[in-house]
Amino acid sequence: MASPQQLLTEERQLLAQDTGERESVSDERGCPTPDGSYRDDSSAVEADKATAVETACNQQDLRALRSFAATKGGLLTDRLRQKAWPLLLGVNQESTTTPQSGWEALPSHKDEHQVKLDVDRAFVYYPSESDAQLSSRRTSLQTLITVVLRRHPYLCYFQGYHDIVQVFLLVFSSAHPTKASKDVTQSQISGECLTCIERLSLLRVRDFLLPTLDGLNAHMSLLPSILEAADLELFMHIRQAHRSYSLSGILTLYAHEIQDYDVIARLFDFLLATDAVMSVYLFAAIILSRRDTVFEIESTDTDMLLHTLSKLPRPLDLEALIAHSLRLYSQYPPRKLARRAWRQISSNSVLKTCIYSRDRDKRTSKEVRTKRAGENTSSIAKKKSRSSVPFEDQTLEDGEAYFHAQAAELKRAEAKEKVRKQVFSLWIRYRKPARNLALFTTIKSLSSSPSKDHILIDVREPSEYKAGFIPTAINIPITSQPDALFLSPEDFEDRFGFEKPSPDKELVFYCKAGVRSSAAAQLSQQQGYDRVAEYRGSWLDWQKKGGGS
Repeated sequence: MASPQQLLTEERQLLAQDTGERESVSDERGCPTPDGSYRDDSSAVEADKATAVETACNQQDLRALRSFAATKGGLLTDRLRQKAWPLLLGVNQESTTTPQSGWEALPSHKDEHQVKLDVDRAFVYYPSESDAQLSSRRTSLQTLITVVLRRHPYLCYFQGYHDIVQVFLLVFSSAHPTKASKDVTQSQISGECLTCIERLSLLRVRDFLLPTLDGLNAHMSLLPSILEAADLELFMHIRQAHRSYSLSGILTLYAHEIQDYDVIARLFDFLLATDAVMSVYLFAAIILSRRDTVFEIESTDTDMLLHTLSKLPRPLDLEALIAHSLRLYSQYPPRKLARRAWRQISSNSVLKTCIYSRDRDKRTSKEVRTKRAGENTSSIAKKKSRSSVPFEDQTLEDGEAYFHAQAAELKRAEAKEKVRKQVFSLWIRYRKPARNLALFTTIKSLSSSPSKDHILIDVREPSEYKAGFIPTAINIPITSQPDALFLSPEDFEDRFGFEKPSPDKELVFYCKAGVRSSAAAQLSQQQGYDRVAEYRGSWLDWQKKGGGS
């Protein structure tokens, strides 16, 4: 197995390939000099990198900053982060505003009481300061969050948001967070810090600020697909554990889980410099790093698995995990994940909108800002495909448009699901036999001589279907997917991987004993399928009479 340093070297090379450049890469001996020799002084290496990061900031070179953020040490210091983070978040320097710009006159946000409760519990692990100084920091934190919520009242605060914001507050604070020599006052909330939080909220963690948790569920839904691609045996071992084990890490960008300020600040370097989906790949890397520990737990002990998987390993080898997550992203990109997991994600989700430009990385952020300054309306309104607008080109207006579009999608889906459950319940209660009953001989004929006009459908669950099915039958599980035949042809194919039966076909349903197939027949008739039959004896009758599988 490669060492962490070898992994870092490999991932930095991948980054260089992605941007069309091959940089000289350091190894454990230090930094290469022009004559090919190496310097062993690690402080000199760090000083050289700090100089390079500062130069990239001054030149507004996003490509270089992203590369530095992904290599050992990240952006190194808070002084450099104060310059780099706004650039990575696409902050327009000319538009930064301070919290004192009339926010107190704005209507109160509905979640301000919860904000106060959470802020009172902030700064538990860091910084190490007096009670008076920590109280002042909490006041600043509450002000910062309140300003953002009042300016954007449609956002829905979530518990853990304050963990993210407090990291920014500390980075942009004029006093270093590990020193208690200076007082921290509300006035030290800089305009850049506020604007960073606004852009972060609307363009990077927007999915978590929706009215429901469905936006977060989309992020967590990708994790099993990544694990399945990277380590099938491990995926099978933990698949019974509810995926909520990744909730806290993904929701708070790990700020709630990591108790060391230097570590979380360094991790933010990486997350702010990469696409939003990278936080999911990072959690996959964390689980893979604990493979041996996980296999010590029985796969049936879901409670213990959930407890173990939800905790970050200690000590946390962050540099190795960052390198591993980059490799996972390279080997198993989102668009190639199993079961079309990526296609299930809304085009309005930050997973698809918080993506840095690849083909235009050579443009500086200054050029991007100049282009954006010349636009009088939201860039989304001018784009045929919303997800085609690179993250660094997006405006707060774009973020608001994405928010409302995704919130509307979720509301429609919720209403549709509610009606579907009600209707299905009525159908099950008052179901009637289908007009046609298929006999064993008919099914035998269909299984041996498939017909384009007749489709045999097994409505049992996938696990039952895999254990044995009538030849030529397709699987559309009625219990877990009652809305299947109500889907559009495109959505049906995305979900099941094959074409939706057209209304002119005759559908022949079977299950285990005939109960579910009867319900499926009624559902299909309601949806407009006139030619419907059900094999009343179903799988039990098929086996009893010697039908093969």
